[in-house]
Amino acid sequence: MYEQSTNADTHIRILNNLTITAKYFSELGYYAKADEIIKKVKDLQTFERGYLSTALMFLEVEHIYDQFRWNKPEAIPFG
Repeated sequence: MYEQSTNADTHIRILNNLTITAKYFSELGYYAKADEIIKKVKDLQTFERGYLSTALMFLEVEHIYDQFRWNKPEAIPFG
């Protein structure tokens, strides 16, 4: 559904729902499942990013929170 929808508003709604779903799994301790959802969405993001930048920002924030919950060092970039 996410790959096939063409309306940018629909993309944003789906992206927001996937972000909420990933957050839900992460808060329950299903870190790998949350990470899988986030990575799959990032892999699918090959189209217009400008209009989706805010929704993608929330997804990226959730990805970082998931890594913190999972105690992964990737959550903190080292310069």
